[in-house]
Amino acid sequence: MQYRSTSFTSSVILVVFLPCLFGCTSTCWKRIDQVVKNPGLTVEIEQWTFDGKPEDAGFSHPVSLDQGALQAVFGDLKYVYPRLLQKASHEPVILPDNIEELSRAVAEGLKQCGPAQRLRFTVKNTHVKLKVIPLGRTTRGVVFMKPEGTLNLVFDLIDDSPDPEYPDDFLYSDWGDPTRRSLSTFHLIPPAGAGLYRSPGGGVRHQWIVVPVDQEKPAPATLKKE
Repeated sequence: MQYRSTSFTSSVILVVFLPCLFGCTSTCWKRIDQVVKNPGLTVEIEQWTFDGKPEDAGFSHPVSLDQGALQAVFGDLKYVYPRLLQKASHEPVILPDNIEELSRAVAEGLKQCGPAQRLRFTVKNTHVKLKVIPLGRTTRGVVFMKPEGTLNLVFDLIDDSPDPEYPDDFLYSDWGDPTRRSLSTFHLIPPAGAGLYRSPGGGVRHQWIVVPVDQEKPAPATLKKE
């Protein structure tokens, strides 16, 4: 399998970075709590704000989802890198070693979220090159329920890595919003029963999938405040 290295121009960095750099004077996502953080996985709760105050984003949260169902979704999720001259192979978005912990964290996080909050996750996939050399790749995105009964998984990085010449750009890009733009050009292959998101204008988002799921409504949890 061949991997694509991601490089970013200075103009892209400014577009992504400046809105939060100046204090989110209009609308902005703000991180308010951590669900899990370890070297291979981070899941955080972030809140939609307007002029620094929470703003209802219309999400169907809090919600209780079956962890086994989430594992099935993450386990079946594949991606492909479009190529013109050779057959593209289907690759896992999340490696098997990370699926159970990610699913557990997402299930727990969605119970804690309110209608103005969603989850942002970062997963480190470790591939082995030539059977001995570990090769780190990052998958990153957000997850939320909207409308009710529909799970949204939106990625800005899909099993990707920074360009060795621009490693800091990879970190700055963390300020972006995957629902507005993606840094990866890989195309997701939705699991059975899921589909790619279509914008109101009819365009297909290849890094955004929607999955119908069964859900229950738990009592809202209390979040830690900054």
